Amino acid sequence: MTYLEKVRAALEALRAKHVIITQSDTMLSLTCIPDSSALHTLSKIKERPGPFILTGSSIEQLIPYINLEDLNNSQFDALTKYYKHPTSLIVPAREPSIITGHTDKICVRILHPCIMRDISVLGDIPLLSTSVNPAGATPATNMVTATQYFDNDYPFFLDTNKAPLHSASHILDVLTNNFIRK
Repeated sequence: MTYLEKVRAALEALRAKHVIITQSDTMLSLTCIPDSSALHTLSKIKERPGPFILTGSSIEQLIPYINLEDLNNSQFDALTKYYKHPTSLIVPAREPSIITGHTDKICVRILHPCIMRDISVLGDIPLLSTSVNPAGATPATNMVTATQYFDNDYPFFLDTNKAPLHSASHILDVLTNNFIRK
C-alpha cells in the first residue's frame, strides 16, 4: 500500500466514524473525527469522557471550536505561531462538550508534518487525538503494544517512513501564558 493509499484508507475509516490508530506529530494516536458517535467510541476505549486534543492542519479547522471573543490579540497570535516542538494550546472553548471534558476550555494543536496531518489536509477536517493506551497504562510506542492493548479491534494505519517523537506535545495555557507540560 502506498503512502497516499494509507492516507485515503485512514480518511475513509474516519469518515465512517471509526477510531483509528495512526501516527501523530508526537506519538502514536487514537484518532477520530469530532462526531458524537466516534467520540462515544473514543471515550469508551479511553475509559474516560475526555478531554481530548483537537488537532488540525490549519487554524481554520480549529476556529469553529474556539471562543475567540475571550482572546486578546497576543493570545490569538499564540494560536498561529509556529512552535519548534509540537505544542498544544489550551484556549476558551466555544461550548463545553465531550471534546473538552465538559469544561469551558479546549486543547488544540496545529499538526507538524506526519500522516495525521496529511489525513487532515486531504479530508479538510480536524481530528481528535489522544495517546494509545487504556486508562492508567503506559502509552503504546509501537503497533505491537497497541494491538496488545486493543486486540486488533480497531483499524490500524501507520506511516513506517517517519518515526514519531515518542514524546507528548508541550501544553501551553494561552490565557495564563504558562506551560503545563514542557
